[in-house]
Amino acid sequence: MVNLSMDGEAMRKKIYTATTVLLVVLFAVSCATLTDKRILRTVDQIETGETELLVKVTQLPFLLDGEIIQRQEEVKLLWGGFREAGFSIRNPVILDRHPVTIKDANLFSPSREVSLFFEKYLLDNSEVIHLRGDNGEFYLILKGRCFGSPLYRGFKGPM
Repeated sequence: MVNLSMDGEAMRKKIYTATTVLLVVLFAVSCATLTDKRILRTVDQIETGETELLVKVTQLPFLLDGEIIQRQEEVKLLWGGFREAGFSIRNPVILDRHPVTIKDANLFSPSREVSLFFEKYLLDNSEVIHLRGDNGEFYLILKGRCFGSPLYRGFKGPM
């Protein structure tokens, strides 16, 4: 006959381990979640011209309209140029947001290169955000993360 009973210490260890695993899973899921508030705070970084922060939270390779940026120096030029030109997304409103799909590549470009970029880099927990501001409509691709701002993966606009 098999003895299925556990002593109190073994039971506590199992409960502790199960609770820890559950908390880690819940934390990971909540970290990946982008709320509208977090998205709008992220857009505000463009409005305020926080170039250094924007560079830090831009993940390479980065999609700008239909062009793939692969070097950090180019990202610095991009965000610095936006700031110097006084570019912003004033009074942003989220029109739509959804997980990235391969079909979203066409929002940026119908090219095979952009489709491959989506397949390789963006089908991993990223979202397409469709915004309207006073100066037009925009698409952002953001990826959630636990601490700090979401990561910028792509940008298009104004349209």
